Amino acid sequence: MIVDSPRSRGGRMSVKIAGLMTMKIDTYISNVGLRVMLQAARKMQARDGRLAVCSLSDDIRAAFETSSFDRLVEIHPSPHEAITAVID
Repeated sequence: MIVDSPRSRGGRMSVKIAGLMTMKIDTYISNVGLRVMLQAARKMQARDGRLAVCSLSDDIRAAFETSSFDRLVEIHPSPHEAITAVID
């Protein structure tokens, strides 16, 4: 989990919360794995946070797009790009 440094806004502290999952799998993700990711994405959204995944294989990326998971989690090609995107 990435927590951005606190920033003052009108005397109140603001913290960005984001999660990052590096997916180093080639061809298969189980329903249980997808369910865990769905639960994590919902928890992050409930806290105004963001969940990102990176390093997906072409097959896993296609599965995410087919199942509309790419609407729930942000997909990035590398950890560096994912971190940069979620803390902006």
